[in-house]
Amino acid sequence: MTEEQKSFIKNPKRATFRVVEYHGVYNKVEIAKLLNISRPTLDTRLKQHNWRLGELQLITEHFPVLA
Repeated sequence: MTEEQKSFIKNPKRATFRVVEYHGVYNKVEIAKLLNISRPTLDTRLKQHNWRLGELQLITEHFPVLA
Protein backbone atom coordinates (compact mmCIF):
# COMPACT_ATOMS: atom_id res chain seq x y z
CA MET A 1 0.00 0.00 0.00
CA THR A 2 1.40 3.35 -1.00
CA GLU A 3 1.55 6.46 1.15
CA GLU A 4 -1.03 8.07 -1.10
CA GLN A 5 -3.47 5.20 -0.49
CA LYS A 6 -2.87 5.47 3.24
CA SER A 7 -3.66 9.18 3.11
CA PHE A 8 -6.89 8.40 1.23
CA ILE A 9 -7.86 5.91 3.94
CA LYS A 10 -7.23 8.48 6.66
CA ASN A 11 -9.13 11.19 4.80
CA PRO A 12 -11.55 9.78 2.18
CA LYS A 13 -12.49 13.28 1.03
CA ARG A 14 -9.06 13.51 -0.59
CA ALA A 15 -10.00 10.59 -2.85
CA THR A 16 -13.29 12.30 -3.68
CA PHE A 17 -11.48 15.53 -4.59
CA ARG A 18 -9.08 13.57 -6.82
CA VAL A 19 -11.99 12.00 -8.73
CA VAL A 20 -13.79 15.35 -9.01
CA GLU A 21 -10.63 16.89 -10.51
CA TYR A 22 -10.88 14.41 -13.37
CA HIS A 23 -14.58 15.05 -13.94
CA GLY A 24 -13.61 17.60 -16.59
CA VAL A 25 -11.47 15.02 -18.41
CA TYR A 26 -13.84 12.06 -18.12
CA ASN A 27 -17.60 11.94 -17.72
CA LYS A 28 -19.18 10.08 -14.81
CA VAL A 29 -19.89 6.95 -16.84
CA GLU A 30 -16.23 6.69 -17.88
CA ILE A 31 -15.03 7.29 -14.31
CA ALA A 32 -17.38 4.59 -13.02
CA LYS A 33 -16.05 2.13 -15.62
CA LEU A 34 -12.44 2.88 -14.63
CA LEU A 35 -13.34 2.20 -10.99
CA ASN A 36 -15.41 -0.91 -11.81
CA ILE A 37 -18.53 0.49 -10.17
CA SER A 38 -21.93 1.57 -11.43
CA ARG A 39 -22.84 5.19 -12.07
CA PRO A 40 -25.29 5.33 -9.11
CA THR A 41 -22.58 3.88 -6.85
CA LEU A 42 -20.17 6.57 -8.06
CA ASP A 43 -22.71 9.27 -7.18
CA THR A 44 -23.07 7.77 -3.69
CA ARG A 45 -19.29 7.62 -3.20
CA LEU A 46 -18.94 11.25 -4.28
CA LYS A 47 -21.63 12.38 -1.83
CA GLN A 48 -20.74 10.20 1.17
CA HIS A 49 -16.96 9.73 0.66
CA ASN A 50 -17.28 6.03 1.56
CA TRP A 51 -14.71 4.55 -0.82
CA ARG A 52 -13.78 0.86 -0.67
CA LEU A 53 -10.12 -0.14 -0.49
CA GLY A 54 -10.11 -1.57 -4.03
CA GLU A 55 -11.62 1.64 -5.35
CA LEU A 56 -8.94 3.69 -3.61
CA GLN A 57 -6.29 1.57 -5.30
CA LEU A 58 -7.91 2.15 -8.69
CA ILE A 59 -8.11 5.89 -8.02
CA THR A 60 -4.36 6.04 -7.42
CA GLU A 61 -3.73 3.97 -10.58
CA HIS A 62 -6.04 5.75 -13.01
CA PHE A 63 -6.05 9.29 -11.63
CA PRO A 64 -2.54 10.60 -10.97
CA VAL A 65 -2.01 13.96 -9.30
CA LEU A 66 -2.70 16.85 -11.66
CA ALA A 67 0.03 19.47 -11.80
